[in-house]
Amino acid sequence: MLKEKGISKVHTLSGLAKEKFKDSKAKLIIIGASGWLGMSTLELLKQAVDNLDHSVFCFGSKVKNLTLFDGTKITQSPLSELSSFPEKGADYLLNFAFLTKEKAEILSKDKFREVNSTISKTVSKEASRIGVKNICTISSGGVYVKDQILVDDFDSSPYGFLKLQEEKMFSKLAEQGAKVVIPRVFNISGPYTNKDNLYMLPSLISQALSSRTIEILSKKKIYRSYVGISDLLSTIFGCMFQMESGNSVVYDTCGISKVEIGDLAEIIKALLNKDAKILRPEVDKDTEQDIYVGSRAKIKSLISELKINESSLEDQILCTAQYLKAILK
Repeated sequence: MLKEKGISKVHTLSGLAKEKFKDSKAKLIIIGASGWLGMSTLELLKQAVDNLDHSVFCFGSKVKNLTLFDGTKITQSPLSELSSFPEKGADYLLNFAFLTKEKAEILSKDKFREVNSTISKTVSKEASRIGVKNICTISSGGVYVKDQILVDDFDSSPYGFLKLQEEKMFSKLAEQGAKVVIPRVFNISGPYTNKDNLYMLPSLISQALSSRTIEILSKKKIYRSYVGISDLLSTIFGCMFQMESGNSVVYDTCGISKVEIGDLAEIIKALLNKDAKILRPEVDKDTEQDIYVGSRAKIKSLISELKINESSLEDQILCTAQYLKAILK
């Protein structure tokens, strides 16, 4: 458990990724470095590469000074400066930049399409120009309508449709000899979560840490399955080390088990605040269940092949809680 191990023992690369990055001199580009995935990845890389500031190059929507747990600082440059990055100057590129679903409800559809399409085109074009050999872009479970059926209409799901377009754009980089990894992310956990008001797991954890109650508002059954960001990045880098050049792989994220929100709240209560009271309206059994869970088959196979030490749901909760506890102080 995290209580005995400390965050760096749980939030860490494992398996082939950890082995190959040991004493690595690799150069990496991270796009969208200041977000949840970007910051968590920097925390992982700090443990894996020599001299983070000289090994990792961060880009995002604006200049920003980023600070990690131990005080390590690294500067994020504006995405516009990626065009000046030298050819052959990076071995890896990780793209985490994309306007999220909630922005689709704020912006017009045309503006949402314009901004995200520009990000996708800019990053894929520059990855090609620079000649990066190992490329990842993060997709989403939002590419599915339901039951593994892909979105085929922009108006019905702008976010999912544009994510699919980005998948196709980046997959073409494999034709130029790159290794391309595209995880379709459903539900993740880990440090640096920045939207605990929107995402179920950090919301429940925050309530357990800061109050005497854990409140669930939904009257429907809600099911999720969580993957630790450390495990996600271990699959991404592990795939890159294992794949042949000129290939791409797409896979869903899905944790060890599927959990209903009520059961998740009980687990969080037991781990973080045994005295908390769980409040939930009576479940309406006639309401359609909310199930947002990816296919387990491919990621389960990768975790086995890449010898990844998969995080339990309990360790994911404790890892996320340690970060939230620090920022709640």
